[in-house]
Amino acid sequence: MQNQLIRIYFKQVELNCAFPAQFAFAAPKKIFPNAVDRNRLKRLMRESMRLQKPEFYKILQEKDIQIVLLLSYHAKKTHDYKEVDEAVIKLLKKLVNELG
Repeated sequence: MQNQLIRIYFKQVELNCAFPAQFAFAAPKKIFPNAVDRNRLKRLMRESMRLQKPEFYKILQEKDIQIVLLLSYHAKKTHDYKEVDEAVIKLLKKLVNELG
């Protein structure tokens, strides 16, 4: 699943942990050669997921789904937190609809 800023890659698996989902975050070195920029983008995605996680976990537990997610930043320039957060929310809604 993707939009202009972020792509989500996911796979349903059996996790041996107490949480219904595991997350990974990526920003391309080719587009953002400076580590400072890549780290900032990953930090923005992590913060957005942190705020969405309780609701997302609740939905996954209701549907008895365990999942691994990779959020990958794919825009050509950096964006602020508000835009990244909106993109993450939209993609999570699409993901939930697709899963059940």
